[in-house]
Amino acid sequence: MAGTTVEDDRGKGVNYPSYVETRNTSNVNRTPLPFKDVYEDISSELSKQPNLQLVKNEIEKVIRRINDEIGLWKAIIDVTPGTSTTTIDADTSTWDGSTVNVNKSGRFREEFVWDSDNKMLRLEDFVVELLTVYVDDEEWEQTSFDAVRDSANTSEKIFHQVGKFLYFPVDFASNAKVLKIHVKQMFGGVEQLEGFGIETAVINLPHHYRQLLISGVIMTLTVRQQFKDLDLHKYNKEVFNAEYLALRKNYENLEQSYINFGLTYQY
Repeated sequence: MAGTTVEDDRGKGVNYPSYVETRNTSNVNRTPLPFKDVYEDISSELSKQPNLQLVKNEIEKVIRRINDEIGLWKAIIDVTPGTSTTTIDADTSTWDGSTVNVNKSGRFREEFVWDSDNKMLRLEDFVVELLTVYVDDEEWEQTSFDAVRDSANTSEKIFHQVGKFLYFPVDFASNAKVLKIHVKQMFGGVEQLEGFGIETAVINLPHHYRQLLISGVIMTLTVRQQFKDLDLHKYNKEVFNAEYLALRKNYENLEQSYINFGLTYQY
C-alpha cells in the first residue's frame, strides 16, 4: 500500500501509511503526531535506547490521563457523505484514460452502525458525549422518542438519543442527506496499519500535546532501573506539570484536531 508524505510541524517530510488522511472542517486542519519523531525525541534524552513497544505503552498511559483529566477531543464527524463521489483518473497506459466515479450515497462511516428498520444510528465506542446533530448543515432538535417515532413527523428535523443510540424520523441509507455530528470523543492511542512497522505509526493527538507526551514518558521511564536518572526525572516532571496545568486551563480555547482515518463507508 502506498504511503502519503506530509509535512510535520518542523517542516520535515514524514511518510505515513495511506490510511492516514486529514479532512478539513471549518477550523480544523492538522496531521497526527508521527510516532517515530516522538520516539526519537524521547530516546535522545535517555542513556539507553528504549524498546519501541515500551515507549508505545507509556505514550498510551499519558493519553489516558489526557482523556480523563484534561479533556476530550472535540470533533465534527461526517457520518454519511451524501451524494459526493470520488473520481479516479486511471493510468492511460492500462485503462486508456477512463474515469471511474464511485458513488458514496447511502453509505456510513465504518465505525458507525445504521439500522434502517429502526432508523437508528449507533455511535462509535470512542464517542463520549454528543453535542449537536447536523443534517445538510442544519442543526436538528433533540426531542422525545415518541415524537421521533410518530409517522406524522417524517419531515420534522428532530432526533432522540438513548445512550449510544440516535433515533431519527428518516432513513439516511435511502436518501442523499449529509449527517454530521459534533461530539466529544476520547483521543485514540498509537495507530498502526497491519503490514506496516511501528516506525510508521501515528499518535492521535493534536500537536499542542506533544511536549506533555514527551515529558510524561521520560518522567516515567527515568524512575526505572534501566533508565534511572533522577535529575532528568525531576526536570521532566516539572515540564510535565507546567504543560498539564496550562493545557487544563486553556482547554476551551485550544484548536482541536479532526483526523479522519480512511474513507471507508458501509451500506
